[in-house]
Amino acid sequence: MRDRPCAAGRSAAANAWVGGVSTQPAAPSDAELLSRWRQSDKQAGSALVERHFTAVYRFLRRRIGDTAVARDLAQQTFLTLVESSGAAPEHVRMRAWVLGIARNLMLHHWRDLARPASDVGEPQSVATPSQAVGDQQARALVRRAIAALPDELRMTLELHYWDELTTAEVAAVLEAPVGTIKWRLSRARELLRAAIVEHAGDARLVDATLRGLDRLAREVGSDDDGAP
Repeated sequence: MRDRPCAAGRSAAANAWVGGVSTQPAAPSDAELLSRWRQSDKQAGSALVERHFTAVYRFLRRRIGDTAVARDLAQQTFLTLVESSGAAPEHVRMRAWVLGIARNLMLHHWRDLARPASDVGEPQSVATPSQAVGDQQARALVRRAIAALPDELRMTLELHYWDELTTAEVAAVLEAPVGTIKWRLSRARELLRAAIVEHAGDARLVDATLRGLDRLAREVGSDDDGAP
């Protein structure tokens, strides 16, 4: 005689699926978690921080060599977020909003240290190994070209490729019009191509690097992503 399915099990399954559609509660949105955190719900705050802390830390770590300072500023970012009364602009993800807060804190940190503004967003330089070939050599070439960009263009490019923000979100972070961000991205790519042609020294390397420029620009950010 076959065992019959447990009634409780059938009931749970029936409750979870109605007409082929799951009735499990959806995860709360970022806005809901922030609202609850501002009302002293610590669990909601922890959930929101867990979602975005790594992105904020990586953003800071790539631009600040000191991991302890990057972690401290990341924590300050979320304290600033919960203590403020604002909300993310329309069509801007929470991730982009908190990166904007992190950027402002980073700038304040550098001003406190009396660090020249020209150092903003300066990535660590990476030398190309003499025997490097293929993608490794191309990535090093792209990294050097990005490091040589003017500050505004470099920060715009990094936010778009390394932090995976849309043009509208980059505009929100940098507090600039979307049209300006589009122009900066276009100009940055133009300067990257020119630098690659000038410094590659090998026609095959130039061709391979230019064909894979978008991919390589993303990958050089993950080479030192600063994961906590």
